[in-house]
Amino acid sequence: MIYQDLSLFPNLSVWENIAVNHYHHGLFVNRRRLREVAQAAMTSINVTLPLDTLVSELSIARCQLVAICRALAQDARLIVMDEPTASLTHQEVQGLLQVVHQLRERGICVVFVSHRLEEVMEVSDRISVLKDGELVGTFPAAEMT
Repeated sequence: MIYQDLSLFPNLSVWENIAVNHYHHGLFVNRRRLREVAQAAMTSINVTLPLDTLVSELSIARCQLVAICRALAQDARLIVMDEPTASLTHQEVQGLLQVVHQLRERGICVVFVSHRLEEVMEVSDRISVLKDGELVGTFPAAEMT
């Protein structure tokens, strides 16, 4: 799940955040292998981030990419994005939507929670509408206007 607050470790590097669930208990940490895991996750969605940079030094848009790559490094088949574009510029939104399209092309299910209907329409196959916490209905995106 990609929360609005992203749940990243600000004092760890990009690669450490992406590969955080690949650490194994024991005496030694194979840092080279963990960096490879992080790089593979980024490459899989055509993202380039500075591996050694602390997450606290990244923009919100880049932090979201780190969170997505962490999910991919865990072989996620479902990614829930909660208001992922709320704090992004128009250009950053377009970049994120492109990543969502790439995830879909790879067969990864994305649940995209947003109040921005134009963005929802762009990335969705089906749209579920909620009102006051109740499901109003689920509709094919092609039938929505």
